[in-house]
Amino acid sequence: MKFRFDRSFVIKATLIMALLMTLPSITPMAIEFVVLVDLMGLEALILFLLYQGRQSLTALAGKAAQWRAHLGCTLLLLAGLYFLEPHIALAHLGGSAILLMFASSAVLALLLWIPPLLLSRTPVQALAYGPRAL
Repeated sequence: MKFRFDRSFVIKATLIMALLMTLPSITPMAIEFVVLVDLMGLEALILFLLYQGRQSLTALAGKAAQWRAHLGCTLLLLAGLYFLEPHIALAHLGGSAILLMFASSAVLALLLWIPPLLLSRTPVQALAYGPRAL
């Protein structure tokens, strides 16, 4: 027994599946959606979701811009750290690679990074932990 679905059935089934997948995020308005579908049809519901989606996209774009600004500040803070200077980083990477090759111990290789990490305290950390925290 072969099933052959025509194009309109596939489109409707896809729309219904998409609505079912977005249902957990729109459950506060689920009753309104049922009434809207019952009175006006699936097309009106899709238009309503597109209209509401515009506000969500605007909020998401604002969050993305805020996240990019925070990421830029974080990268600027990381760029000033002591252990990320090229000569320090390359020397410790080489030492870690040699320790890992000969001793086969990741813990021993990571112990090599403790002194530059301790020396890389930023002024914010010094304020947070106090002057005796080292």
